[in-house]
Amino acid sequence: MNPDLVLILEIQTGSQDAMAQLYQSRWRLVFDCALRIVRDFETAEEVAQDTFFQIWKNANSYDPTRGNPLAWIMKIASSRALDRLRRNRKERLQEELPAEIAGTGPSPENLYVMNVQRYTLEQAVTALPAIHREAVQMAFYDGYTHSEIAEVCRIPLGTVKTRVRRGLELTARGLAA
Repeated sequence: MNPDLVLILEIQTGSQDAMAQLYQSRWRLVFDCALRIVRDFETAEEVAQDTFFQIWKNANSYDPTRGNPLAWIMKIASSRALDRLRRNRKERLQEELPAEIAGTGPSPENLYVMNVQRYTLEQAVTALPAIHREAVQMAFYDGYTHSEIAEVCRIPLGTVKTRVRRGLELTARGLAA
């Protein structure tokens, strides 16, 4: 049986020892994921701590029939990191708001062009075949490395690299059309 699954099942019963073991075995992977997304050492540490707190608090929500335990752990980590990143951006934007009101921010035309470009890119990624879309989203939206995608999806590293490269090629072709 998967060692992470055994630990999560024990955590569901309230085992602090199992939580400590999971923390020791997966801390670095969770921290690295957070660091790639938030790009700040202290914030990544906070995100990693929050991830393990969420695992402890929500262990009963893990359903082994819906995916492997590492994917569940990494999804929590990337979600926490993205939440923190969004919150930090929102705080920065609020601090910069007076400057934008004074006219130093992007013009309405530039905002419109950026939104159209973002929408077009999202549509191109959404139109990808599922295996390529998943690989591109995990790599570029969730911040996973190719090795982490291979581990989470349980596929060879070369397959991950091919899917990401092919997904980017198809996205570029879709944007050019």
